[in-house]
Amino acid sequence: TRLTCDWSSDVCSSDLGPLRQAEHAYFAGEGRAREVRAVRLRDGWNVWKQRVGSASHAPSLVGDTLLVGTDAGEVIALRARDGEVIWRARLGKRIASTPVPFGDAVIVATAVDSLHLLERATGRVRTRVPLGGAASAAPALHGDTLLVPLHTGELVVLALPELRVIRRVALGAPILAAPAIAPDGAIYLLTRQAEVWRLAGGMAEPVRIAALGGTARGALTLARGGLLVGLLDGTLVALDEAGAILWREELGGSIAAPPALADGSIFVPLLHGVLVKLSPET
Repeated sequence: TRLTCDWSSDVCSSDLGPLRQAEHAYFAGEGRAREVRAVRLRDGWNVWKQRVGSASHAPSLVGDTLLVGTDAGEVIALRARDGEVIWRARLGKRIASTPVPFGDAVIVATAVDSLHLLERATGRVRTRVPLGGAASAAPALHGDTLLVPLHTGELVVLALPELRVIRRVALGAPILAAPAIAPDGAIYLLTRQAEVWRLAGGMAEPVRIAALGGTARGALTLARGGLLVGLLDGTLVALDEAGAILWREELGGSIAAPPALADGSIFVPLLHGVLVKLSPET
């Protein structure tokens, strides 16, 4: 099943990954598509839209608040039910990752290698620390630690809430997808060279479990018993936990954002405005 979406027809379109809650998905647009939209999953219809400026990363959702980081250097909190602006925090430099909620705070990285801890209720900056490189994908929470991938090919591990660097893991190529953390604590990473790495947890050394060929960007998602990996040549690959290929599907367009799982189906956003829905019967 293919659900095709187009901004001009007032139905969703995005080069970014969808954020799903119940029957809705939320999209932020980059380039000329400068809006955040709430989309009804069953038919792709827009529930609301809010102009925020260009956003290169997917939003995050905390309770009834949607958090969006923009290329103009703002973090904007929107009311999820209607898109109304709650607050804006101006950090001055392009927001380099999806905002990550942590307790009563939210963590964002900027393009000038800094990590910021903001008050979730107001957007006030509490803490700022340098990373030694620009964030290349959304950070991920792993217990009381934060995992930040960098364009240098390093994964930086920081202790929360003080944002103290406790470890750096070098993979040798930019990590362009947010780390995926399995229920058993294993950490999966996807590099630009379409290599999948696994850290068993703690201070374990990384192990490469798959080399898929081609290039990849941000399309890494945990699935039941394994992973979904999207490639820029349009191939969606399902892997088991050990990295063995379970199946491949050619989708006809570059996959740059993480697939989403909902109601037994896989939703895959492609570049240039196509959202592909893969159902069990597909």
